[in-house]
Amino acid sequence: SQRTIPLRSGADKPMVRVLSDTFRSVAHAVGLGPQVDVLLDEKFETLREHYGSPILDFGAGTCFFANYLRNRGYAVSAVDVVNRRCYPAVDLTVISTPTLPFPSGSFETAVAHFVFHHIHRQDACFAELVRVTRGTLVIAEDVIDSWWDRFLACLHTGTSPWSRSW
Repeated sequence: SQRTIPLRSGADKPMVRVLSDTFRSVAHAVGLGPQVDVLLDEKFETLREHYGSPILDFGAGTCFFANYLRNRGYAVSAVDVVNRRCYPAVDLTVISTPTLPFPSGSFETAVAHFVFHHIHRQDACFAELVRVTRGTLVIAEDVIDSWWDRFLACLHTGTSPWSRSW
């Protein structure tokens, strides 16, 4: 059975999360990357009860979050279209198609943090994540509700189509 975690609108965000997201977006825009997310512990704790091993980090980038999870005792596999891994202890698979090289139900949890705005075949990727995940699928993306959100999304996503969409 699947359980849906309700989405929270920007108006419901605690100020600490708004500040964290703002800081992360500005840091990313100046090239500091996700490693500067000083409130990652707080954001992880918000969903910790929904994480179970093994975990797939889809669109892992530098593998910062995969390494964060690994250091907390989770079994983690990471996938991305390029090898930008900065943490050699993380198991990274480089893929070039939406098809994931894992059997159905391989992962208890899959995460896709701010990756779908880079993907042209989003439906195919989403279907693959559903296929390989037997428990919880966590997807985080920019949600544009105001001019400020649009500005921060443009900083985060640059020229991708997502930054110009509603």
